[in-house]
Amino acid sequence: MIRNLALLLVVSVCGCRALSTVETLASDPNFSSLVSALTQAGLIDTLNQGVFTIFAPSNFYFETLKYIDPHGLLTDAALFKSVLLYHVVAGRVMRANMTNEHTVTSVQGKPIRFNTYQHNHVTTAQGYQIIFFDKTADNGVIHVITNIMMPPKGDIVNIVSNDNETSTLLSFAVTAGIVGALQGDGLTLLAPTNAAFSQLPNATLSQLTGNVALLTGLCHTDVNNNICRFLHRTLHQIISRLPHRCEQEYLQIRTPDDAPEYSSDSYKGQCTRVSADSHTEQCTIISADSNTGQC
Repeated sequence: MIRNLALLLVVSVCGCRALSTVETLASDPNFSSLVSALTQAGLIDTLNQGVFTIFAPSNFYFETLKYIDPHGLLTDAALFKSVLLYHVVAGRVMRANMTNEHTVTSVQGKPIRFNTYQHNHVTTAQGYQIIFFDKTADNGVIHVITNIMMPPKGDIVNIVSNDNETSTLLSFAVTAGIVGALQGDGLTLLAPTNAAFSQLPNATLSQLTGNVALLTGLCHTDVNNNICRFLHRTLHQIISRLPHRCEQEYLQIRTPDDAPEYSSDSYKGQCTRVSADSHTEQCTIISADSNTGQC
């Protein structure tokens, strides 16, 4: 009889399996909105048929869509499904794999870029902080992320070209002959809007228009060879330390009161550049997220 009990115990233990990624998410009420969205998109069976990594936003970010939905996710089922697939990567991607500037290809097809920040031990995916890593499941792993990621729409030049508010900057970049350089990988562009250029005296604008060397210097000043993200993000103030000159200066960004916190396509606001000697300089910026740069 003891032998039978031992055999029963072994069978019982072996019969216990780890939860799948979907079951793991469903077991936590904080991710009920994500599970509901995956169900409505018809992705549950797909996720159960392979090994996947899921970057999981909590309910808060889905609830926000009810009030601010600049991309129309709630009214475009196909787009929403594409965005959900962008949060899924085939295979297991662990925290140890998330080295700075490393990219992985999502099931949706667009890349996800990781960045690490040593001064505050933060790791981001597409600029959004990952706050919980390596929740293992039977068929994959889950990481908790602080926003809904939007698939990138192109490089920096694509973003600037498609924004009417940065047409002046684009024309200057063309004149300076640096458009090709802006299509490089791993760049952050602080892009003045047309409104910012309009605040310059006419004499200064004329000088810029006719001086290629001066334009080239201006453009290169606003291009950083690192990807940065405003990690301390609120609706009212953002502080970011730029990795390339972290000890010399930082940016203080003040956003409009109605600026959507989670919008990953663009950000517009007022910028104050503060250097180590407390020198301040006002500027207006627009930033754009893409597969080559975000800030």
